[in-house]
Amino acid sequence: MNLLIVDDQPLVTDGLEQGIPWESLGFRNIFKAYNALDARSILLAHPIAVMLCDIQMPVESGLELFAWMRQSGMDTRMIFLTSHAEFEYAQQALKLGSVDYIVQPAPYSDIYNAVRIAVQKVRTDKELAHTARLGQAFLWKEQTIQSSCVVDLLKPHPDLDSYGKLAALDLVPGLSEPVFPVLLYLQRWEPRLPWESGLIDAALSNMLAEIFQPHDSLPVLGAAESRLFVILIPKKEMTSDIVERELRFLASACEQYLDCSLTVYFDAPVLPTQMYSTWQMLQQKYKDNITRETGIFRVSKDIASAHMYRVPEIWQWASLLKDGYGEALEQNACALLDAMVKQRKMTPPSLKAFYLDFMEMLFSTIHGKNISIFNTPESMEIYHNGMKSVSAMKQLIHLVACSCTAGEDDAQDQPTRVKRIVHYINEHLGSELKRDDIAEKMNLSPDYMTRIFKAEMGVSLKEYIIQQKMKHAQVMLRTTTLPINFIAAKVGYSNFSHFSFTYKKALGITPQEERKKAAADS
Repeated sequence: MNLLIVDDQPLVTDGLEQGIPWESLGFRNIFKAYNALDARSILLAHPIAVMLCDIQMPVESGLELFAWMRQSGMDTRMIFLTSHAEFEYAQQALKLGSVDYIVQPAPYSDIYNAVRIAVQKVRTDKELAHTARLGQAFLWKEQTIQSSCVVDLLKPHPDLDSYGKLAALDLVPGLSEPVFPVLLYLQRWEPRLPWESGLIDAALSNMLAEIFQPHDSLPVLGAAESRLFVILIPKKEMTSDIVERELRFLASACEQYLDCSLTVYFDAPVLPTQMYSTWQMLQQKYKDNITRETGIFRVSKDIASAHMYRVPEIWQWASLLKDGYGEALEQNACALLDAMVKQRKMTPPSLKAFYLDFMEMLFSTIHGKNISIFNTPESMEIYHNGMKSVSAMKQLIHLVACSCTAGEDDAQDQPTRVKRIVHYINEHLGSELKRDDIAEKMNLSPDYMTRIFKAEMGVSLKEYIIQQKMKHAQVMLRTTTLPINFIAAKVGYSNFSHFSFTYKKALGITPQEERKKAAADS
């Protein structure tokens, strides 16, 4: 691959050329240009994968140069380096499709990471485009062999001849050499066409190969039971910490370029003959993750073994129910669930035990009383789903709490609860306020919270949050000289264009127009 650095200051181009280990990212040639004209000549003469470019240059700006490149059909990945942190510049750069926008001076490590992402984007795009053209024919013979051999090794009585086939391709070491087993689970991705499952497998396979190549390690990918299983072959010494770090980078790349989440389970290296038992163990760990937490899990480190469930003080909950303190019951029970999750004591058996204890307490407490809880199809569904996940159990607890709270007291408490919600929102306008997070802070179910909020305030929770954020931004635009991108960040918007769009939709004018209006009024 080739890299092009464009800047009218030779000190900058020379510093970037010498200050960053470009060869580690796969670049063979580093070209330099000091103006847009020279850059055009290089771009026409050589295929440039990634380009670092200043914006303000004599005669022609970096933005104009990039627009010409797009019109010419060049697919070079652009990263702008500029000393001007202006919203308009960033907006134009993003519209043109730049990978990143870095305000100088910036550490070389930031530039290195930005280029690394750009390189991964180049490689992923090439792979996806090639695969889309070929469809099912894309599945190379070697990949097919690899995948089938991996699946064979995951059987109760593995066919070691399959491992021999991989060894014949010089893909794996001998049976006495340990390998890293890795379970990949894709979320939020569904194939639209039959051949697209091959596309995503091929893309992941190549991304894995690129990521682990610097470590002289080879990943062999196979699919089994809707899961992707990777045998990671270390050809030189490689630690679990290195594997974890690179798998985190893989997950980040999947989120950014494939629009899907990746949950990964792996453990210490094992012998190829232990592959089936390891496969079963990793799958079980995925099933035991009833909180459906996403991320990278080193099994022995991150997922604790099963803990004995300790029966809570049920009599206290029964007393709260009898006295009509449903909210207090909900807070107490949900706090216990959260503590079990935090301490990694939440397993399917412990959740089932919790559910059974809770229901036994409930039915014994309301027996003989005129209290109806599970009297609708929706409530019956909540009842049956209670032991399936922590969130489902919390929903069940909330249903019970609302049903066993005195109606008058609940109605009287509603304005107080809404005031607490409003106060929380106004105190956290700089954060990304999500409905579920607010509900958790208020110890309320999300649906119940949004319902009482709209009833009390006359607007939806989402509308209110946007209104308050934009009003706060309006005050800063009119009373401060802070850059617009800083103001956007202060109200929880990292994307400039999204902030500008939302602001105009809410207040009828753009942030730039608001600032000009404020200047004219003063």
